[in-house]
Amino acid sequence: MMPRAWTWSVTCLCVMRCCAFSGAFAMRGGPQPMEPKEVSVMAHDPWSAREPKHSAGAKAKKAAARKATEPEPEAPADEAMFSEEETGEACVNTVAAGQLRAFVERVERLEEDKKSVGDDIKEVYAEMKANGFDTKAVRAIIRLRKKDQAERQEEEAMIDLYKAAMGMA
Repeated sequence: MMPRAWTWSVTCLCVMRCCAFSGAFAMRGGPQPMEPKEVSVMAHDPWSAREPKHSAGAKAKKAAARKATEPEPEAPADEAMFSEEETGEACVNTVAAGQLRAFVERVERLEEDKKSVGDDIKEVYAEMKANGFDTKAVRAIIRLRKKDQAERQEEEAMIDLYKAAMGMA
């Protein structure tokens, strides 16, 4: 037994295709439960707007479309009308390549500087730790010193408020 929803969709499809929207569907009083029938697969759907894949008309249309979209072969040009030096393209290409190379080299130098500064900071924290300072507290102080006075007071007030709400004050 097939599910009712599947039967309904097959019924609608068959009735609409067979009646070709002539109103016979409405005269039947809507969908009627039907026993499912074997449906043969047709080589060509007569109600489809498309032509069958293997018809002579379809082949001719495809060939015409292919011919229209293919670029026409150009005559082989032995020499360009103007050289790159005459048009100025050679200068533009070398200037752009030189400018790009300069940008890349600057970024590479800055990355090296950033790495060396990061290494220096790590050494300072290691030295602090060796002298007995708490590096976590020092990092918090540095983070607070970056903020201005008003922002720091606002943050401390919020922390105090949340501590009181949690019963930690």
